[in-house]
Amino acid sequence: MEQRPPGEQRDHLEMSLRLAQTAPLLALGGYAAPGLRETADRIINLAQRLDESAHVFPARILLLVNHAMLAEYVQARQLVD
Repeated sequence: MEQRPPGEQRDHLEMSLRLAQTAPLLALGGYAAPGLRETADRIINLAQRLDESAHVFPARILLLVNHAMLAEYVQARQLVD
């Protein structure tokens, strides 16, 4: 991705790739999978930048469950508020 010029097209491509990455991460490591939090955070960031709010909620749920599975209840609660 770093080789592509910054811009909306690159952001759309990265978001598509990040969305596709979530299923394998969940399959291999469950909701506590390494990399899941970074992927969900990035999806949220890209979706907000691209005004694609439909992707924000599912990514926030991934983050919420990730925090809960790692017993990070304060962080999980902050996502709910």
